[in-house]
Amino acid sequence: MGLGHDYRAIFRTIITTANSLMNFLNNKVFFWLLLAIPAVAMSVAMVNGAEFDRLMHVTGEFSARLMILALLLSPFKLIFNNARWVNWLLRRRRAIGVAAFFYALAHTILYVVDMGTLQAILSELGLLGIWTGWGEHGQNSGG
Repeated sequence: MGLGHDYRAIFRTIITTANSLMNFLNNKVFFWLLLAIPAVAMSVAMVNGAEFDRLMHVTGEFSARLMILALLLSPFKLIFNNARWVNWLLRRRRAIGVAAFFYALAHTILYVVDMGTLQAILSELGLLGIWTGWGEHGQNSGG
C-alpha cells in the first residue's frame, strides 16, 4: 500500500511542476522577455562595436518577421482551425505587433544615425531598397 502512495505523490509533484511551467510560459512578462532577447543581443553587439549596417539590417529583419507573423495569425486561424499553438499566438498578437514596431523604430534610428544628414536621407528616397527593404541594401549608406 505504501508503494502506491509514493506513486501518487510523485504524480502530484509532476502535475504541479507541469502546471507551474505552463503558468510561467503563459506569463505575459515571459513572452515580452522572449521578444526582447534579440534586442538584448543587438545592444550587446552595438556596445562591443558591431557595424551599424549589420545592426540596421538585423533590426529591420526582425521587425519584418514579427509583423508578418502578426499578420499571418488570422489566416492560420482559418487554416489550422482551433489549433492550440495558433490560439496561443493569437492571445499574444498585440505584443508581437508592438515588438515589431520597436524593432522598426530601432531600425529607423540606426538608419538616421548612419546616414547622418537629412540631405543624405532624402537622396535615397528614390531607391527601391528604401521602400522594399531589399535590393540595394548597404550601397549608399554611411552618407
